[in-house]
Amino acid sequence: MKIETEQALLGQEPDMPGLSLLLDEQALLDVVQLQLPAADISRIRIDYLRYKPGTGCLAGLRVFDVLGRSQHAFARVLPRDSTAWPYQSRRLLKRSARDGRFSAHVLPAWHLLLASAVHDRRITALASLLHDPDMLTGHHSLPDDFRPWPAPHGTTGLLQDAPATLYDSRLFGQVLRYKPERRLVMRLQQDGRPRGLLRACIEHDFEATLAGAQLAQTVQSTPLLAVDAARHCLVLPWLAGQSLDRLFAAELPVITPDPLSVTDSAPSATARRFAIEAADLSLLTDVGQLLSNLHQTSAPHPVQRHTAHDIDALQQACTTLAYLQPDLADEVRTLCARTTLALQQGIWQPRITHGDMSLEQLVRNDLGQILIIDWDSAAWGDPMADFGSLLARLVVQHLQRHRPFIPLDPLSADDSTAEQDWNHPAFTAAPSIDSTSRPVQESLELLEAAREALLEGHGRILSFEDRKRAGWHTVAHLLRMMPEGFRR
Repeated sequence: MKIETEQALLGQEPDMPGLSLLLDEQALLDVVQLQLPAADISRIRIDYLRYKPGTGCLAGLRVFDVLGRSQHAFARVLPRDSTAWPYQSRRLLKRSARDGRFSAHVLPAWHLLLASAVHDRRITALASLLHDPDMLTGHHSLPDDFRPWPAPHGTTGLLQDAPATLYDSRLFGQVLRYKPERRLVMRLQQDGRPRGLLRACIEHDFEATLAGAQLAQTVQSTPLLAVDAARHCLVLPWLAGQSLDRLFAAELPVITPDPLSVTDSAPSATARRFAIEAADLSLLTDVGQLLSNLHQTSAPHPVQRHTAHDIDALQQACTTLAYLQPDLADEVRTLCARTTLALQQGIWQPRITHGDMSLEQLVRNDLGQILIIDWDSAAWGDPMADFGSLLARLVVQHLQRHRPFIPLDPLSADDSTAEQDWNHPAFTAAPSIDSTSRPVQESLELLEAAREALLEGHGRILSFEDRKRAGWHTVAHLLRMMPEGFRR
C-alpha cells in the first residue's frame, strides 16, 4: 500500500525528479555515491521529511562515512520551474569543498540541494555549534567562541547567568533532533553525563521558544540556565526520567479473544472492555491534573493562538491529503468543512495551553513527578485543544501497533452523529480497512477510557459544550496527522 501510494504521488510530481530520492534512502545513497565518490559516504538515513505538494520537499539527514562517523545534513528538492533554484543553487555552490569531501553540493539533474547542517543559515547558531563540517563524530565539542557561560574568574559570555560548574570540564553536544530551517535540539554532556539541553531555532521562532522556557520556569520550576539572544538559542537543564509515551505503551494490554466465546474468533465486547479497564489509566489521570494546573496558570506569554490558526492548519492538512489521496478528496473536504464549522462555533475563554500535547512531550522522574520537556508551542488558546492533541496521538499510537494508520472521528458518545462519523467514508474507503474491525473498536474504547481518565484528573467540571469541543479538536488533530505518512 505504501509503495503504491508513493508511486502515485511521484506520478503527480513529474517536475520534481528529486522527490523519488527523498522517499528512498537507498536510491539517495546510490546517487550520492555516484556523484560524490570522494566523500566516502556509506549510508544515509532520512530522519525528517517535510513535503509540500507542487512546492518542494525538505529532508533532515544523518550521513555516515565508511568509518562509521556521522554528521547531520539536509536535502532540498525543488520543481524544475522553481524561481528559487538559480539563486539557492549558486549560493550553495559557493560553500562547497574543493577536495570533494561532503560539505555543500548541487545535483542539477535531480534539482536537489544537499549540504551539511553547518550550512543551514536559517538556524542562527548552527554555524557555531557545528563549527567544523569535517568533524564526523556525532558528538561535537562546543567551540571556544561558543563557550558562552561566565567563567569562574567572572568573564561574561554570550549566554548569561549559567552555573559556573559548567566550566569544570569541556562540554560536548550530541544532536537529538534536527529539523532543517526550523530547530535543532542538542544534549550537552560533561564527563559522560547529561548536563543540559540546548535548543536552537530560527530568528522568527525565538520569542516563542524563550517565552516557553520562561513558562516552564513558572509552571514546573525548570530553571532557564542560559540565553543567547544573538544566536537564538537557550539552555535548559536535562530532565531525567521515563517517557510517558513508552510507559503507557508498555501498560496497554494486548487484547486476546474471549476464551468463553466459541462462535466468534474476535474477542467479545465484554472481554475488550475488561482489558481496557485493566490498563493502568492512572497515568492519564495524572496527566489530566497536570493539564488542569497548566490551564489555570496566569503567566505572561506573547503568543495568542486563535481558532483561525487551528482552522488554517486543518485546511492546509486537508488540502495536502486531498492531493495525496484524490479518491478520498470529496469525503475529506466534507469532513474538513464540518470540523471547521464546529470549531468556529465553539465559545471558550483563552487559557495557557501547551499547544502540541502528547505523551512524547512528558517524562516521569524518580520522584514520580510528571514534567513537560518541550514548551515551544505554548500559547494562550483553547484548553480543549490540548485534550484533542493528546487523544488523537493516543489513538494513532494504538492503531499503529496493529495496522497502518487509520484515522477516526471520535466525537463524544453523547453526540447523535458520533456513530455515523466513526464510519465516515473518508476513513473506511481504503482497501482492507474495516471500521468494525477489532483494532478500530479497541481504539474507540481506549479513547473513551482515556478521555474519562483525563477529565477525572483535570478535576474541573466540563460542560457538554467543552466535551464536544474536545471531540472536534480530536477530529481536527487526526485530520492534521493523516498526511504524516509522508513526513518523518
